[in-house]
Amino acid sequence: MKPVDFRNETFASLKQNWLVDSRLEVLDALKVHGPCTTKQLAVAMRPNDPLFVLDVRPRVSELYALGFALLVEECDPKTGQPLPTPSTGGIYRAASEFEARGLFDAAKRLALQEQLVFPKV
Repeated sequence: MKPVDFRNETFASLKQNWLVDSRLEVLDALKVHGPCTTKQLAVAMRPNDPLFVLDVRPRVSELYALGFALLVEECDPKTGQPLPTPSTGGIYRAASEFEARGLFDAAKRLALQEQLVFPKV
C-alpha cells in the first residue's frame, strides 16, 4: 500500500477491502501455525502441494505491508536459520488486532504528515 492508501482508509475499511480471499486464508493459517517461515506455513496449509509456497510468500509480504503480519526474526531463505543481518526471508506471526490497529494508525499519521502544504498566495 502507498501512503495515500493509508490516508484514505479507515481500519475497518482496510480489513474489509484488503483482508479477502487468499490473504485472509493465509492470515488465518498464520494465526494457527505461526510463528513460522513462509515455507513452513505453506507446508502446514497444503502438505501435498510443494508449489503452494509460491502463493503463500506474496500473501505474507502483503500482510506484512498492511500491518497484519509481523517479522519475528530474519532467516536465511535457503537454510531457514536465523541471520544476524537483514535477508529476504524470516519467521512471521500474525499481528494481534491491537498491534495491527497501532501499525495502521502510525502509517496513517505518517501519510498525513507527508502531505504537502501549499502556502497561500
